[in-house]
Amino acid sequence: MTTRRPGKGDERARANPGTIAVQGPPYERVAVKAYELYLRRGQTEGHDLEDWLDAENQVRSEMRVEHKAAATAGPVSPAPPPLKVVGGRSSTRLR
Repeated sequence: MTTRRPGKGDERARANPGTIAVQGPPYERVAVKAYELYLRRGQTEGHDLEDWLDAENQVRSEMRVEHKAAATAGPVSPAPPPLKVVGGRSSTRLR
């Protein structure tokens, strides 16, 4: 087991506690994308690094689009008011 030394990302995260230090796209997502690229190429060997780097770029691009979509999405609708319970069963909504 290796010991991880604190890096610049750790310092930035401590300085800004409301932020998350992200070093790159999620490993599993990149691995799946790289495998898809390998299959699309016809399972040709010898392109693993190229597939991995292309997959990282594609996942980063997808994550940027997802982030923009989440940032531009409208506010979530508030929950409806609670129900008024009358005689053991719910009836009209409280206003």
